[in-house]
Amino acid sequence: EVDSVLIDDARTPLIISGPVPKGDVQMFEEYQPLVEKLVDVQRKLATQFLAEAKQKISEGKAKNDSKLIEEGFLSLYRSHKSLPKNKPLIKYLSEEGIKAGMLKTEEIYMENNNRRMPECVEPLYFVVDEKLNSCDLTDKGTEWLAKQVNDKELFVLPDIASQLSALENENLDDQTRLDKKDALLNHYAVQSERVHTLQQLLKAYTMFNKDDEYVVMDGEVKIVDEQTGRIMEGRRWSDGLHQAIEAKEHVRVEAATQTFATITLQNYFRMYHKLAGMTGTASTEAGEFWDIYKLDVVEIPTNKPIARHDLDDRVYKTNREKYRAVIEEIEETRNAGRPCLVGTTSVEISELLSKMLNMRKIPHQVLNAKLHQKEAQIVALAGQSTPGTVWVTGDGKAFADKATAMRYRDDALQKVAAKDKQANVAATADIHEEQRALGAVTIATNMAGRGTDIKLSAEVKAAGGLAIIGTERHESRRVDRQLRGRAGRQGDPGSSVFYVSLEDKLMRLFASERIAKVMDRLGFEDGERIEAPMISKSIERAQRKVEENNFGIRKHLLEYDDVMNKQRTVIYEKRRHALMGERIGMDIANMIWDRCYQIIERNDYTGCKEEFLKVLAMECPFTEEELLNGNRADLAERAFQEAMASFKRKTDRIQSVANPVIKEVFETQGARFERIMVPITDGRQIFQIPCNLQTAYETESKDVVKQFEKTVLLHIIDDNWKENLRQLDELRHSVQNASYEQKDPLLIFKLESAKLWDSMIDDLNNRATSILMRGQIPEIQQEEVREAAPEVRSQRYQEQKTNLDEERQQAAAQQAAAQQDTRPQASGKIPNTPYVAQQMPRPNDPCPCGSGKKFKNCHGRNLR
Repeated sequence: EVDSVLIDDARTPLIISGPVPKGDVQMFEEYQPLVEKLVDVQRKLATQFLAEAKQKISEGKAKNDSKLIEEGFLSLYRSHKSLPKNKPLIKYLSEEGIKAGMLKTEEIYMENNNRRMPECVEPLYFVVDEKLNSCDLTDKGTEWLAKQVNDKELFVLPDIASQLSALENENLDDQTRLDKKDALLNHYAVQSERVHTLQQLLKAYTMFNKDDEYVVMDGEVKIVDEQTGRIMEGRRWSDGLHQAIEAKEHVRVEAATQTFATITLQNYFRMYHKLAGMTGTASTEAGEFWDIYKLDVVEIPTNKPIARHDLDDRVYKTNREKYRAVIEEIEETRNAGRPCLVGTTSVEISELLSKMLNMRKIPHQVLNAKLHQKEAQIVALAGQSTPGTVWVTGDGKAFADKATAMRYRDDALQKVAAKDKQANVAATADIHEEQRALGAVTIATNMAGRGTDIKLSAEVKAAGGLAIIGTERHESRRVDRQLRGRAGRQGDPGSSVFYVSLEDKLMRLFASERIAKVMDRLGFEDGERIEAPMISKSIERAQRKVEENNFGIRKHLLEYDDVMNKQRTVIYEKRRHALMGERIGMDIANMIWDRCYQIIERNDYTGCKEEFLKVLAMECPFTEEELLNGNRADLAERAFQEAMASFKRKTDRIQSVANPVIKEVFETQGARFERIMVPITDGRQIFQIPCNLQTAYETESKDVVKQFEKTVLLHIIDDNWKENLRQLDELRHSVQNASYEQKDPLLIFKLESAKLWDSMIDDLNNRATSILMRGQIPEIQQEEVREAAPEVRSQRYQEQKTNLDEERQQAAAQQAAAQQDTRPQASGKIPNTPYVAQQMPRPNDPCPCGSGKKFKNCHGRNLR
């Protein structure tokens, strides 16, 4: 389904994430009860505002008091901003003129760039915007939270810029100033994390509903794909939202992750030279396919003429009326021998319809995100009919059970005075049992792209084919068309119809007001429906609005990713060179040249001396006079030549120290070890460099130097790129405020991201060059290697023979304990782990492989 991948999925970028240090230290479980309590307080407030609105609007209309009506609509708008998904509110908004009045109030408070909005939302604890999918605390909410924890500053972000500026003006010594600066920055980081935790928990409670956007299975929160209804295994919401929902649902909160790599689907697929795909519903998105991917959409005519009958939408005022009509339609269609496929937009609705069908004793199958393992089997049987029993009334109506048939007859008896007296007389006739071929009933969440055809039997084709019943219009016309397309395949007969209510999300946000006016003008009673081509077109217009909005989201995402894509291309090329090692020498030479040139360009003589020592680990290769009077390009070239000579001496030393030991290990134990780990340090941290033992031996340890260069570059590139991605993500959120200053956020993002890039490359070159220029095998390790000659090792083991019995007993005890240990290293076998060539442990030292055993009982067992 090419549109499912290139269009629907393209709103979310692809992300590779991984663990962060102390990722399990989070505040979600700590603040979840507090946020739950806050949401309950706001819910009561929203209910109060709604009751107040109903009373004032009805009184105002009765007294013709415009001021009272205005106050009522303000209360209604406050209730809407409190909890827009509140069901009583949604029901009230479907009444005549109510939504129009609320929207008029909204316009008043939003004019002049939301100038009066603070006045409107002042009584609320937080404000929810359903269209923007956002939730923000108000001053009142912050005060309420502070009162609960007895700390006014707990949920307030400090003005870090002014605090740092004030610190610089204080008369402090350097160390004290540095300590205070660190304390301020640490406090800001903790406060920022706390505020972020609260925001995400609020969002989880107000914007995400269980069995709609997600399900809870096996103690895990799993995302439901909006387009297909399938569970998205292994996918998690980013930025702590998933952890917030886990805390809300009281399941285990997983450790936090950070972004290692990210790319939009658009840019990912643009890397292919050829791109094509198939779908039945691409024509509505032909413009986007061309704009983004430069793909033409070609329509292929159907093999046989379509015989499916697509009915106009049936619109009801409330969900209750709509679902009752859906159940009646299902029962009527089933009793006529036609199978029904009922499409829903959420797991919650599919389970509600299932309960309603069970009450009427109508057998059915449910296919949703919780049961997707059985989908092929369920779909394959969705077009069959089975023999069964129905109860038929005097007027020919058929029901699944006798009780329902009797209720229908009793209702008819109560209408004896009505105009169709003859039909009522027929309905009072005896109810009789009848054998019929009954159609299968299948309820499916988002039937798009299930990949299994529904095969119809001959009896079903004769009865009129498969009946498609949609319980709600989806945001995308394509998903609705995919559901319709389940019927009428290869010229089969069939029908499709959508049931819509003014309480549906699509109608509520985009289209209900105009249709509500029509229904009120025509005097529709409860339970009555409106069915007309004009209404279906109005709903399609609402869907177009949503599609345009979603296209805007995708285009917006792509514009920002295009900026990142240029950076991504450069950094991945650098990383590929480091990974393959083919151009690594040239890249390192370029880095050293860049450092030499930048140090000379940016600093005076004192600064040059400091920077040459700090970055390149060498003395300044020129005098102050030469810097003042000489050609800086010539000085950079001289510094570069000396730096390269120094780097060559360091790498030669690593090679000369490592080679004797590698030679000995390969010649004496080459059959046992394929890879070795060589420790190399820059004086601050030790890098364990993995090398192939045979390659290192054959190249006389040149490969050790090459692997050292590769390891350092990969580590530094990955580390800096991850930090750059985090900063770009924060930048993208912060630049949105530029629109308040009448500036283009995208332009600001481009300018600021270029600064971040320059800063990252500068830091990357500094760190990589500093480590490479200082690399050496630790001296203490060299002494131990020299000590650990074969004759010395033999003598040591002879000295330890007296303690062998005791050691064996300890080993036996360890092995017995390890039988209850599920770790691979506790299996009792000698682990086949890399051998550290530059450090020969003593017999009673812990083995370097990490098994927990003494060296003489593990890797040193055969070294006697």
